[in-house]
Amino acid sequence: MIALMDWQKIAASISATLGAPFVIERHSSMGGGCINSAFRIEGGGQSFFVKLNRAELLDMFEAEAEGLAELNKPAAIRVPKPICTGTSSGQAFIVMEDLPFGGGRRDAMQLFGRQLAEMHRYTTEQFGWQRDNTIGATHQPNDWTDDWIRFWQEQRLGHQLKLAGRQGAGHRLLDRGDELLAHVADFFRDYRPEPSLLHGDLWSGNYSILATGEAGDLRPGGLLWRPRGRPGHDRTVRWFWRGFL
Repeated sequence: MIALMDWQKIAASISATLGAPFVIERHSSMGGGCINSAFRIEGGGQSFFVKLNRAELLDMFEAEAEGLAELNKPAAIRVPKPICTGTSSGQAFIVMEDLPFGGGRRDAMQLFGRQLAEMHRYTTEQFGWQRDNTIGATHQPNDWTDDWIRFWQEQRLGHQLKLAGRQGAGHRLLDRGDELLAHVADFFRDYRPEPSLLHGDLWSGNYSILATGEAGDLRPGGLLWRPRGRPGHDRTVRWFWRGFL
């Protein structure tokens, strides 16, 4: 199906967004994750990064584009600017800025850590986000709330446990999850979290080292944030890393 993609329709969407003509002269397949097809398109000295998936997943890409825009607001980390989204030839697409990867400086990861800390200083009044999004292709609710514990219980861990139960997860996992839900407040007896902007799906496939030597290319995947950007809570980073160990 991708071989039959109407690339010129994507070019027309880019042209309309940028207000200048863009013609695709070549496109090449790239690694881009486990659920999407990814390409670099080039023409007239310009290049863009494109992700494709089924047309019914357009909402996922629209949320990713908004997430990228949100991650760009603090100007703390180099994040690809979203260009446009749409459908073509039965495929949903998202087009974003194409950032050059390569090399890097020896202290790139230290710089990355400082930049993440700076991004986490970008705060708001409530936990949640302006729209629901996805983690992978899985729906993720983001209703605004003043209570971080309730948000985590209902819209993160509780939501995932419900999905796991529907997929036949074992009683041991679900029971342990329920036990954790009941004791989340124990982690916050002496601490009141402040809503801060987080990535939400920060793993090695969602960041890269740029040719300039800096870390960048945070691709929303769940707005901590995946694409993906949501105001969350800074301690969540530690919990996510522990979950992957």
